Amino acid sequence: VSDGNALSPWSGTFSWLGAPSGAGYTSVEYACGTSAGGTFSPAAGVSSCHVDAGLLSDAYLTIRVGANGTTYDITYRASQL
Repeated sequence: VSDGNALSPWSGTFSWLGAPSGAGYTSVEYACGTSAGGTFSPAAGVSSCHVDAGLLSDAYLTIRVGANGTTYDITYRASQL
């Protein structure tokens, strides 16, 4: 995830290969920022997002999937990858 910036080591671009699809999925969304969650956008046709994190900040990617009547969130933190 890091973009090599020594003053902001956790800034960078998250990327993914695709989103799940099928009859059971009602939504797939993502949010990128300096905290988990935030403003979600549809993941269809998107394969990356960039976060500019400050010196003491971290970059987060949260994926939200709606399936079978339930919403599931998973969050990735740049410093823990």
